[in-house]
Amino acid sequence: MDKLVENRDIFKKKFSQIAEALIKQQQDAIEKYDQISYKQSAKKEIFEEEIKFIKLDISKSDEMKIKYKKNSYTGKLNLELNPIRETFQQNINKRNKILTQDIAIEQTELTIKQRNLKIQETYEESASDKYKKTLLEQECGTIDYGIEEILSQNESSFTKSHSQEGYGMEKDKTEDGHKDIYNYTETSQLNNTYIFTLWNISLDVHAYKIKDWLSYYGKTTIKRVNYLEKTKAVVIRINSLADSKLKALKTSWAIQSENGKTLRTTPGEFNENILKERREHKVSISNLPRTATESALVRQLRFIRAKAVYISSNSNSNQRKRATIYFELGENLRNAIKKTVYYYNTKLEWVPRFLEEQKEYSIEP
Repeated sequence: MDKLVENRDIFKKKFSQIAEALIKQQQDAIEKYDQISYKQSAKKEIFEEEIKFIKLDISKSDEMKIKYKKNSYTGKLNLELNPIRETFQQNINKRNKILTQDIAIEQTELTIKQRNLKIQETYEESASDKYKKTLLEQECGTIDYGIEEILSQNESSFTKSHSQEGYGMEKDKTEDGHKDIYNYTETSQLNNTYIFTLWNISLDVHAYKIKDWLSYYGKTTIKRVNYLEKTKAVVIRINSLADSKLKALKTSWAIQSENGKTLRTTPGEFNENILKERREHKVSISNLPRTATESALVRQLRFIRAKAVYISSNSNSNQRKRATIYFELGENLRNAIKKTVYYYNTKLEWVPRFLEEQKEYSIEP
């Protein structure tokens, strides 16, 4: 770097001399052209050197220099410019090489930092997986109630299942042990499998989204699909090692999909009779904010033992300010309408069933 600065200072000092030499050379050449042109027009004698100068092809000159007679500046320029130019180019190449090395080192360090960060995130995710799932179920979960108690049993159930598996594997040493392992595996698979139907799925929803919604419960397999008018129903098989998760899925009437919407579930394959039975104990509430979501509403109404909710939309696809609440037992419904319910800070109002029936009757032609 010091050598580059030194060469730059030398070039600045010599630049004035170089410029003067070039200007002098240009003036001499132009003056000679004018002199020869005057002799030709006046029909005077032209010397041999002037004839050679006229025949000189300037367009083929490599260094763009015109030599006539003796030019003391030409040799000096060739001797002084070339070393400066070569040294300057060497310093540029050296600087580019150092810059390339620095960039390569920075990229390597960045790659190492990204790898370490990824390893750290993976470790933290696995270490706090239980607490993340608890928070997820509290804020966006699909279980109606009793989430904390269910999740607290996950660890013990998982440990118990593994201890039973280890006990079965120890019997592998004898012939009877082989039979015990086979019987245990078959029973475990049957007990940890649940087949149910998921209703009211939009036609444009793909299989990978459905599996993502149910990934918390275990491995998801789609068995059958039944296309209805505007929606579709899907038969799903869930395989899970955690009995508590399957128990929560079996006792719930709906799961969360996307955008805060919930989808109905029924055990078995396309059992519409269960849906009809679950509509028996229902009631409506009004004064619901238009920004409310079904998943958040069912969490707010968990204390009155609401099993499912449904928020309808008008013909313009705008969400109504009324929702339908479903209960498993009539006693739960009667106890619920005696209580004051809120959607966060908004107080909700119960709509008596007989008022709904009168309103529906008055609309009919």
